[in-house]
Amino acid sequence: MISMFRTAIRYRIWAVDHCLPAQAQGKRPRAWRQAAVYWAACAIISMLILALRRFSKIDGRVTPIIVLLSGLAVAAFYPTRNLDIASTLMALLGAGYNLSRVLIDVEIQRLVSSTKLGRAKGRVHVACMGFSLLVYVGLGVSGDALVPSAVFLAFGSGVIAVVTAGYGLHLVKKRASLHRSMPL
Repeated sequence: MISMFRTAIRYRIWAVDHCLPAQAQGKRPRAWRQAAVYWAACAIISMLILALRRFSKIDGRVTPIIVLLSGLAVAAFYPTRNLDIASTLMALLGAGYNLSRVLIDVEIQRLVSSTKLGRAKGRVHVACMGFSLLVYVGLGVSGDALVPSAVFLAFGSGVIAVVTAGYGLHLVKKRASLHRSMPL
């Protein structure tokens, strides 16, 4: 039991954002460099997958699944204390972010006519920026009361809740349309 505790302490990633001397000199700690490399590598791999047209015949059902998995990966940062697991989560987020971003854009282009495409993309962009602004204001008000891993947990849980609610609304809508009778 004690050896497990020592191992957990040795691989613990501290959730304190104090400025390190290496950061003050413009250098990032090794953990951040490793996570950034994993993110970038999987982002490039996901773009190669898209370039090979592996998602050319996929409809809009796969995008919420990718976003849901990304939300699970973000929420998983809360209990993670191992650098290798955190790097793997960053890799999943890099791939999931790029795949979902491109697939959402493709879905918008598929669903909206070309005359209204700019307006639709603008509305999506404004909604996302407004949500981001609310998140930044909330973080600014909370100050140091929240540790970064708790913020990741809250954001990931929010993503999971929104995707699940979207699936629920879709199922309710589908079920309601099945119970309608044909007019005589």
